[in-house]
Amino acid sequence: MKNTLLILFSAMFIGTNLIVITVSGNQPKRGENMFVSNILFTQKYLNVSKMKGWDIVVTDDAIPSEKYAAEEFKNLFLEATGIDLPINNSAKDTSAHVFIGQNPMLNGYESNKFDEEELCVIVKEDMLAIVGGRPRGVLYGVYQFFEDGFGVRFLTEDHTYIPKTESVKLPCGEFRYNPPFSFRWSFYGENFRNPAFAAKLRVNTISDDERIGGRTAQNLIRSIHLRNSTLLSLGEALIKFQLSFFYFGKNHLNPLRIKDVADELKLHSSTISRIARNKYVYTKWGTFPLKFFFKRGIKKLSKDEMISTDKVKQTIREIIQKEDKEIPLRDKEIAEILIKKFNIKIARRTIAKYRKEMNIPSAHERVKKS
Repeated sequence: MKNTLLILFSAMFIGTNLIVITVSGNQPKRGENMFVSNILFTQKYLNVSKMKGWDIVVTDDAIPSEKYAAEEFKNLFLEATGIDLPINNSAKDTSAHVFIGQNPMLNGYESNKFDEEELCVIVKEDMLAIVGGRPRGVLYGVYQFFEDGFGVRFLTEDHTYIPKTESVKLPCGEFRYNPPFSFRWSFYGENFRNPAFAAKLRVNTISDDERIGGRTAQNLIRSIHLRNSTLLSLGEALIKFQLSFFYFGKNHLNPLRIKDVADELKLHSSTISRIARNKYVYTKWGTFPLKFFFKRGIKKLSKDEMISTDKVKQTIREIIQKEDKEIPLRDKEIAEILIKKFNIKIARRTIAKYRKEMNIPSAHERVKKS
């Protein structure tokens, strides 16, 4: 073959294509071990079966995500090969080591020479290094290495496909990649429940945990989108619970607790309370704060149903409007009417409270006025 060979490589982010130019001799025979993505480097290989006795080196001053990357490398390598590599913080030379993150032994590969998610994998016959930018480049480099080199697939939060083999031969060379999108966000619930799994998928907007690189600075975009999405869901839930209000007006509000809406949306009650604060909705009956739609209720005697306190107040008002003006009804008498005619049992003190809230005078004062 000619000395120059162009190979198309499917990169890890969004199917991006990268052209790799490398020098090669004769083309390996079909079936010879190569990267899963079929990259052809030079004829030299790192034989994984000969890595027994190696160690993983990550310096003491490494950031949390780089130390976590070393742990992830150790665990994934053990799963794939059965070889347990110890983790150390220094090395006297480069031979028989896996370097994770910048290291004095790797001149020219300092983290400040990479973008924050840029990664670089260096494969030699007697050394392996995964370096990159901070805070996420090195960690992403580890996951990329195992996907391309060992065929590992991060399928779900509780299942990672790891082929078992010691016979992998990794082509020697240097691979760099810098993702074109600095903001990657997925609304899948599985990612939010397990930020460590989201990091394996290179989702950089889920958690502030420094071990998995934290959130991108552009996370504000995701936060605004999530807030608006939650507000929209709250509005839809209020329409569902208070549909009679939107058709017939204020006197047809149903009892509704914040907890009822929180359960419907599978959110915490404090989240609903916070989202509803200082938010308003415009309707044909006027403009109302969202908290207006949360009403306490009173259970009826004869039926398994609730009636809102607003409806009870309206009923009390109508009873008083129809009373004999010369002999106004006392609160105790109003309570008896509510039981007999409306199956609503509330205490006399509660009627007095509701009456005062509606600015309706007592029976004694109503006599004076008449």
